[in-house]
Amino acid sequence: MNWLEMLQDAVSSSFFSMLQITLIVIPLLVVTEFLKEGGLLNKISRLFEPFTNKLNLSKEAAFPIVIAWTVGLQYGAGIVMQVGKEGNLTTKELTITGIFIGIAHSLIEETILFSGIGGNPFILFFSRFFAGLIFTYIFLLQLKLVKHYL
Repeated sequence: MNWLEMLQDAVSSSFFSMLQITLIVIPLLVVTEFLKEGGLLNKISRLFEPFTNKLNLSKEAAFPIVIAWTVGLQYGAGIVMQVGKEGNLTTKELTITGIFIGIAHSLIEETILFSGIGGNPFILFFSRFFAGLIFTYIFLLQLKLVKHYL
């Protein structure tokens, strides 16, 4: 295979991969906008309040986590910053939220996206979700140990 054929193959493969990704991402973003506008995303975040309590977070952290799970780190971090500016979360809660969504962001979007190109959806979703939980709990344990020794 010569360089021109390899380049054509790379461009062709990249184009079809991007097309496949686009066909998945755009409908996800549209659905998310409808959820936000209809107020359903706020209701959904209330469902996750027991989860946030387990992470020593207030109910105000549920909305940024749900946003980060659904549409990604950029939107989730933007919401976290806004909630932080409003003073609804403590510095500790902002840090815990940041650690969790830093690892477990775009769970729904990326699981669907990578499943569409051959990934195992259960491994994709649960490995990142549990990694987020494990590292967040390690951080919480570290906070308790530091507080105990200080």
